[in-house]
Amino acid sequence: MNRSAVILIALACAFHAGGLRAAAPDALDLQAAVANLQPGAVLELPPGVHRLPAAGWRFAGLRDVIIDGHGATLIAGSREVTSLQIDGCDGLTIRNLRIDYDPLPFTQGDVASVDAQTGTITVKLHAGYPGSEAAASTGGFFTDARLQLFDRDTPTLKPGAPDYGVTSLEPAGDRTVRVSFPKWQTGFEFIAVGDRVTLSSRAAEGVSIRNSREVVLEDVTILAAPNVAIVARSCETGGTFRRVRVIPGPPPEGATQPRLISACADGLNIANTRQGPVIEQCEFAYQADDAINLHGAMIPVLKWIDDHSFLSVLPWRNNRLEAITRPGDTIRFLEPPSYEVVGAANIVGIEKTPEPVEPWLERIGKTWEMLKVKPESVTFYRVTLDQRPSGVQAGGFCEIPATSASGFIIRDTWCHDHRGRGFRLMASDGLVLNNRFERIKGCAISLGAEFSYWREAGWSRNLVVSGNQIRDVGQGWNIRQPDSYTIGAISIMARTDAGAAPAFPGNDNIVLENNLIDGCSVAGISISNAHNVRVSRNTIRNVNQDASGEAGRARALSTTQPISIIRAEATLSDNLVP
Repeated sequence: MNRSAVILIALACAFHAGGLRAAAPDALDLQAAVANLQPGAVLELPPGVHRLPAAGWRFAGLRDVIIDGHGATLIAGSREVTSLQIDGCDGLTIRNLRIDYDPLPFTQGDVASVDAQTGTITVKLHAGYPGSEAAASTGGFFTDARLQLFDRDTPTLKPGAPDYGVTSLEPAGDRTVRVSFPKWQTGFEFIAVGDRVTLSSRAAEGVSIRNSREVVLEDVTILAAPNVAIVARSCETGGTFRRVRVIPGPPPEGATQPRLISACADGLNIANTRQGPVIEQCEFAYQADDAINLHGAMIPVLKWIDDHSFLSVLPWRNNRLEAITRPGDTIRFLEPPSYEVVGAANIVGIEKTPEPVEPWLERIGKTWEMLKVKPESVTFYRVTLDQRPSGVQAGGFCEIPATSASGFIIRDTWCHDHRGRGFRLMASDGLVLNNRFERIKGCAISLGAEFSYWREAGWSRNLVVSGNQIRDVGQGWNIRQPDSYTIGAISIMARTDAGAAPAFPGNDNIVLENNLIDGCSVAGISISNAHNVRVSRNTIRNVNQDASGEAGRARALSTTQPISIIRAEATLSDNLVP
């Protein structure tokens, strides 16, 4: 590739063997270095450890530019700062970098006492790690802190333990914190004195990609992130991620214990994007939620304005629904509780529209109950169609398949030792090939929408899941509960409203073949809300380790079979099962 300019930035760097510490904050003006880069430029950083600008490093409007870190480590100085902010770029490649935070965006320690009656424990924080302020709420959309429970002797999540919410963190002595849990919290029997825990809440994203196309991250390692490690929104293409790693970094200065987590939420979350990503040879480990999440927006029909347009809303500002949709895109109307497709139309246009928030605030809060909805962030849209589908009333929802990150490839990627699921895929037209999953609390792969609660679309179609190796997944408590809807190491599903909603087979044309599943608390493969599924030449063993059959019972999905087909249509051939 011909490049019009190669720019080398010189910098005297400091490196301390006891931990990563950046050179003087003003030693390198990274923001100035990218201010006037022309198409074809290559910006080369010197090796070493460099502190990022206080507001993070922003890349705006760059075209066909390469940023080569030559193995440098970039340090962000606050968990309220996104380290790399990519906005409006086309053809930007960032490679050979490591990203870390100092101070760390979480803390960790040993359990010093447990009081199940009062719903509290005390935690003695590890030397060298931040105080409890690292896990305090920042007042964002997600306000709750979280605790993850690890084995005392090995850096692995404790098998069988649930997810733990945290209601308060209070001082209880020298570097000791009293942790209070919600009244609904269960699982105190898993917590023992001496166990190791992490405490975190969601703050800024690690790397943000917005309003861009053809962004490439290559040989980039993220050692800590205050929220999702990498998020992409409102992009023309989902990007290429090659040999990206989200893993815990080295112990901080003064520490004697290894870091227990990497990111404080997902590894890679891509949504509201017209074309899905290419993800290959990556590693996602020890993050506090799913490894990979692909989905689209789900929008409510608040009211019909006229025969061709309706009012809708999203509770945040930065998804730019009006920018990623195109005239002629199909919009599909979904009717709760099953989210059956009850009508479709073509979009003529979507535009932001002023609307008083107060009359709709209660509805918005109930729709996105997991969020702390901020009135100033609510965005209303007028959606204009070529025609109003017959019989579709206000009160339901819509999905726009063209914006669900479809057309993706995920291959040769390793997910291990983390909360949540491996791949959470609500997109279509994708390949999931030759990946590895080990020691995960949730299922390895879920295919299908999160219509209820998260409001993430949509129905999945035209997928091939082949050659994946899955070992020791479903290790958490939540996947085994009656309300679980992912009751297989590979689950084709739909999260609909509570209870056994009437089945709608919205997931279609899915192939599961040549996968190895060895070790899962629930079924090997679970198929629901789907038709035209082909399951062949899979090897399944050591599944249904929880023989109670309670998983999914409240949704009428309970099974003790290695391959479960409930409210779905599938064909099986040449599978090796117990």
